[in-house]
Amino acid sequence: MNKASLAIAVLTLLVAGQLAAETIEGLTLHTQKLGERGLRLWLGDHATTTAVAALATRDGVVVIDTTDMPKADARFREIIARELGTDDFTYLILTHEHGDHWRGAKVWADCQVVAHERALQGMTSQLDDLPGVIEWTQRHIQEMEGEIATAGSDEEKAVRTENLLAARARLAGLEPGAQPPTPDITFSDRLTLDMGDMSLELSYSGGIHSASDIFVFVPEEGLLFTGDVMADIWYTDQPGCLAGFRVRPGVAHDFPLLLESWASLLARKGEIKDLIPGHWNGDISLEGFERRHGYVKTLWEGIGAAVENGTRLDDLYARFGLQANFPGLVDSPGFSAENHAVSIFEIWREITGAESAAAALARAIDARGTEQAMAEIRAAHASGAGNLYFLEHELNALGYQYLNQQKLDQALAVLELNAELYPASWNVWDSLAEAHMIRGDRDRAVELYQKSIAMNPDNQNGKTMLERLATAGEEIE
Repeated sequence: MNKASLAIAVLTLLVAGQLAAETIEGLTLHTQKLGERGLRLWLGDHATTTAVAALATRDGVVVIDTTDMPKADARFREIIARELGTDDFTYLILTHEHGDHWRGAKVWADCQVVAHERALQGMTSQLDDLPGVIEWTQRHIQEMEGEIATAGSDEEKAVRTENLLAARARLAGLEPGAQPPTPDITFSDRLTLDMGDMSLELSYSGGIHSASDIFVFVPEEGLLFTGDVMADIWYTDQPGCLAGFRVRPGVAHDFPLLLESWASLLARKGEIKDLIPGHWNGDISLEGFERRHGYVKTLWEGIGAAVENGTRLDDLYARFGLQANFPGLVDSPGFSAENHAVSIFEIWREITGAESAAAALARAIDARGTEQAMAEIRAAHASGAGNLYFLEHELNALGYQYLNQQKLDQALAVLELNAELYPASWNVWDSLAEAHMIRGDRDRAVELYQKSIAMNPDNQNGKTMLERLATAGEEIE
């Protein structure tokens, strides 16, 4: 595949002329040949939609990922069967657990589903959030409908219209009560599917984008499918799932296995003709893959050695600065100061096994009461003993959790601690002011809001709260 050509225009590579004009849910259908025995399909010219791939083998067709638009998958299946000359579908491989890669799975119900062993847990956990996702999508659609009227150019209007159509199609695929596909075949590190005249080598790549990321290498065709883990080229201004390269917080990691897996693939880079991400609007080069492998390897080994020498977390950010240590990645898609800091923190946490102080504090409050818990957490912070890490935003979130539960004593204690630990943050004083306001201590709330505004004159929330407090009592000087 000529990657550069995609940056200029999305090409329809099948010769059937009617396909160029075909639409599904109002989105233009695109197809792309993958060698002599493969096909890739996606919808749209702007929206970040999933690309579905299919490979024809002696033992049947193997499909890699679905969309989150079942109508699209149904049409994709028809085209694949026609173009590859068979409707014998055997396997559906899921590159990871996210819904935009499996919600169309019912169309492929006759296939055996293959995924990483962590995928089902990740897919199932998304069902708990489904009502909220549906509500958010409905609200977002309404917002987009209003935004189209304010588009400044025909091109901008086209982009907004396509994103609206994609959102509507996704909403139709968010079926309450629908269950994710249960994988028939799972693995932890590596698995090879022998399809007679073609082999598909699946390997672990988890912890960057999701806990269940896998790569799929097809040596006979020279194709490496990389899911949503990485991209170093973006074809649109909305790269979506390919936008960020960072060690994903809150997901399971196995860095030694990931690095071994990536190194094994890179050792065979002479066999790799094309790397194919899970979305159509980005690409990853071999050089980009190598640099990202080097990045994770350097952080994993370097932070491990630094921790053994007693280096504190705060010092790691300076020691492993992005510009100084990875100049070739500074301007590469997916890298930013924020993503880099998250990766450092997550790798440090993995190495040390450190626990969130906010989580430990919440447990201690439940078990031993607020006063005792606060004494313990202050002592742990002062001594540096224990295996706890303190983050301002986590303590702030815990304080608001107690506020929402109307547990004002606990909320005030946690937010007072946060202000004590991070006195240079205007936000901690704003949050503490709100807690005092809710408790009815108007004078203290005014004092703290004024302190927060003095630190951050752009704190509009604080100004609004002061105005409300002023109208509720005497005029504030």
